[in-house]
Amino acid sequence: MSVIDIRDAGVTIAGRPIVRHLNVRVEPGEVVAVLGENGSGKSTLVKALLGLIPISSGHIALFECDLADFDQWARIGYVPQRQAAAGGVPATVWEVVASGRLSRRGLLRPLGRSGARAISRALATVDLSERARDRFDTLSGGQQQRALIARALASEPELLVLDEPNAGVDTANQDALAESISRLVEEGATVVVVLHELGPLAPLITRTVVIHDGIIGYDGPPLGSDPDGHVTSGHHHHAMAATPRPVPPLQAPLDGRTP
Repeated sequence: MSVIDIRDAGVTIAGRPIVRHLNVRVEPGEVVAVLGENGSGKSTLVKALLGLIPISSGHIALFECDLADFDQWARIGYVPQRQAAAGGVPATVWEVVASGRLSRRGLLRPLGRSGARAISRALATVDLSERARDRFDTLSGGQQQRALIARALASEPELLVLDEPNAGVDTANQDALAESISRLVEEGATVVVVLHELGPLAPLITRTVVIHDGIIGYDGPPLGSDPDGHVTSGHHHHAMAATPRPVPPLQAPLDGRTP
């Protein structure tokens, strides 16, 4: 069963094609890096996958359900770019992470013991248990990003989608983010992550999709890998200089609405 299935999908905004003829299929347990220069269409792909912006052509399915009919958002954890999500939040870290349970319990139902345990586990996964009662806006940028990942994990998702999680984050927190995601991968989670370069996440990536000018220019083993698929470089710019592989007509986009 596919987790994501995108077939010949396109997004047009204000009459301008942003992405077109996208075919991507993501299977359970894959860790897919979506790479590309600024403005290439990476984030547009993710937002379309989550239903945050409409597609103008093609088809998207999540867990083999047409996106238009999909309503099991608790199965998906979404971490948007930090600058789009972090603002001045006058809530505690616990409260921010707890909001990730809303897709499972709704607004009016009490949290319950299972929900509280899920929140505690999410905080522990990103090593923020000791900051749970602190205000979110007192955290460093990297810690805020980890808290947003914990919010996504609180719903106990099967698919985790992250948009530029390392943007504006120092090296120490990038390493901490990579460690948090590594724990999820070990538990069998499917991960789609938009990146400018692989960085500390390189060892976790099982597949790379490169978008150039709104189309897929490469889809295959991690760029900068040896013949056995082991990653040897965290920078996709060098790999792009190599002879590109033809992209097979795969099927599967990534986009959705915030769970």
